[in-house]
Amino acid sequence: MKINFNGEELTGKLGQYEDGQKHLQLFDADGLPYMTVSVNFMTTNLKGYNITGGQMTWTEYGKNVHTENTITIKNYSENEGIEEAMIKAGLIHRDQRVGTFYGQFVTLNVYEVHDFKFQ
Repeated sequence: MKINFNGEELTGKLGQYEDGQKHLQLFDADGLPYMTVSVNFMTTNLKGYNITGGQMTWTEYGKNVHTENTITIKNYSENEGIEEAMIKAGLIHRDQRVGTFYGQFVTLNVYEVHDFKFQ
């Protein structure tokens, strides 16, 4: 699967942070690093809400969110718009959002991820 973003056709490599949360790096057509899509909210100073069974519950620094098989999308600064591009590419789905974390200047959505397939 490829992601179209800012006129570039990108492929990705999925990895994970130490706590099990997914890490996604995107590469351009020449195989050069283009951007890192994810952030590890467990290492950031974020507070947020966890969606559990349709209920929004307060969580301090993400401690109540299971990190396994999730990805937190960095959708600000140079990454603005990447979340929507990933939804269009079918890599993440709005109904698989499991949390939203709020920093002082940013909001990050957390999605369930089961399998990314890149060609």
